[in-house]
Amino acid sequence: MRVWGCCRNRAGTILIVYSESIRYFYLSSYPMLFRICIFLLLLPALSARSQTFPAQTAHELMAHTGAGDTVYVVNFWATWCAPCVKELPVFDTLQRMYESRPVRIILVSLDFPEDYRERLPAFVARKKPLPRIVWLNETNANKFIPEIDDRWSGAIPATMIISRGEKTFMERTVTVPDLTAVIDASLK
Repeated sequence: MRVWGCCRNRAGTILIVYSESIRYFYLSSYPMLFRICIFLLLLPALSARSQTFPAQTAHELMAHTGAGDTVYVVNFWATWCAPCVKELPVFDTLQRMYESRPVRIILVSLDFPEDYRERLPAFVARKKPLPRIVWLNETNANKFIPEIDDRWSGAIPATMIISRGEKTFMERTVTVPDLTAVIDASLK
């Protein structure tokens, strides 16, 4: 368990404890209105901690990205990767640019399993990226990399654009012009 906060005044103590599955509140000697205010102040933090993302295998991910006339932009990233985090606004921009077009942007987190429940949701709550986020729940890179693209060495950031069965793979930091050129050509 983790103690999120502890406040003390003459009336008593508030102890807020966070556990993996249960949130405990101990509010002693406080008027009901004060208790409600504390709860409302902490509600955003609690919902961010409990947010989860779909966990998918590479096979499941690839099966969902080849449908019809939709162009899929799939970015592989992690919260611990500084270049990955720096390029996230590119995908927010693309999400806004192509929101009425058949373009789907998916951010695939390669965060470690121990970071999936706490670090990833906290990061997303802080940064608020627009595109859909999934977590790749595979740890054997020798297995999942060939399922995604044989050209990929496993380095991140990496971005793949899939359209009508064809893949464009970019194993580097990308910009909006890099991606719009490929997306616009795929939409024609």
